[in-house]
Amino acid sequence: ALAKHNGHGSLSDKIKEVAGAASDLRMSGGDVAVMSSAGSGNHGIVAVIPVAMTARELGADDRKLAEALALSHLVCGYIKAYTGRLTPTCGCAVAAGAGAAGIVRLHGGTPRQAELAAITLVGTLLGMICDGAKESCGLKVSNAASEAWSAAMLALENRGIRNTQGIISPDIHELGITLRAFNEKIFSAADSVMIGLMTRQNRSAESRA
Repeated sequence: ALAKHNGHGSLSDKIKEVAGAASDLRMSGGDVAVMSSAGSGNHGIVAVIPVAMTARELGADDRKLAEALALSHLVCGYIKAYTGRLTPTCGCAVAAGAGAAGIVRLHGGTPRQAELAAITLVGTLLGMICDGAKESCGLKVSNAASEAWSAAMLALENRGIRNTQGIISPDIHELGITLRAFNEKIFSAADSVMIGLMTRQNRSAESRA
């Protein structure tokens, strides 16, 4: 649906369309193979598609693509080591999206620029919740994938979050500690609250039926 409105849009638009469509198909039970990262199919979509589509756009060879994908998966896994496997925070956004570092590598960026891309992505999307939904997952995935590309482009210009901004640190290790506290303390009651909200909505829907 997005493609109809974007026409022949930017690479960011194309990444958003493809990633969103892939997640929507996966969440709808489509019988297709799916890539995975940190044990999650949707994480895999965000960690792989932006990098793969950028590689295609740049004409990168298989080795460069493999190296960029490896970095993307490593960054995703690094962030998940702090947040945990199942969190109230949307992992597709703040963990897999941090694989924007892989896009930086494809462009020949420095390790610091790759770190900056991951930090900028997390700073952009921190707070996006995971409520276990279906169609809304596809929308979150599409936005995370697009923002990964944007974060990488900012980092290549040495822009983005370069100093402490609120609770976001410009050091990825410190950022990981913040993410752990964010999930364990700030969002500690999120799961039970969301279950209560969904139960109430289901009861309301049944009463209207």
